[in-house]
Amino acid sequence: GNWITQVISQPLALDCITAYSPDAKPEDRDAGFFAGLSHEIKRLYYSFVIDYNNIGSVSDDENAAALTLWVGSGRDQANVIKALIDDNASTIALIVIILLLKTTGDNVKTHDIYISESSGNTVNQQWNIFGETEEEKMIKPGKSGVYRFKIHNDNYFDIICNINFTEDNEYDIEMSYRLRQDKYTYLKGSSKNYLSVEDMTTNGIVIPAQSTVELELDWYWVEDPNNNVIDTTAGNDIDSYYTLFVVITGNEKRE
Repeated sequence: GNWITQVISQPLALDCITAYSPDAKPEDRDAGFFAGLSHEIKRLYYSFVIDYNNIGSVSDDENAAALTLWVGSGRDQANVIKALIDDNASTIALIVIILLLKTTGDNVKTHDIYISESSGNTVNQQWNIFGETEEEKMIKPGKSGVYRFKIHNDNYFDIICNINFTEDNEYDIEMSYRLRQDKYTYLKGSSKNYLSVEDMTTNGIVIPAQSTVELELDWYWVEDPNNNVIDTTAGNDIDSYYTLFVVITGNEKRE
């Protein structure tokens, strides 16, 4: 497990040190049958009450920041990460809670499906829906585009995915969208109609086991004379911004 991180500082734990003369017979330090039985019963009891999916540290500092780190690889790897944190965070009041992701149950966990862009890059936090460069992300009324992404299912069972769309729209500009599974199959919207964010939530997308589904999100800033005041105000504010949030969740498909 985490032995490799501690190899340079192996502590020696001793119960006691007893000095004997060369001709003395060492005493038998066996704890005895009942003491051993009591120890084993306690081990059995604690195996039911200790949460082995959690590895944590504690701090007496009431102002310590709490950090939750999700690890999906296993307990040994989590031990290594915790040891590295302990070694490098000695000057910071830090409470570390390492929670191992379970791979069983009905809900799909973080590591069961993942998202990638058409370039092949895995999406972690930021989606490059409106472009990758600052220049591309400068949108205006009448501008449109398409964002292609893939949902990967590496499980040995089918996954049903739901996609939820929300926005942070400071000036209420009229952004609209539609979602396609291929060039002609519209999951939301149609070839002639875009939808508002409120109407874009999409449920029931099936991702077969060990496969990938590619989706295309079309976006369009509606150019409407009735929106001139709003659009102009947003454009004149150099600090204005628009953010689209996309949340994908999934569950194992049940027959």
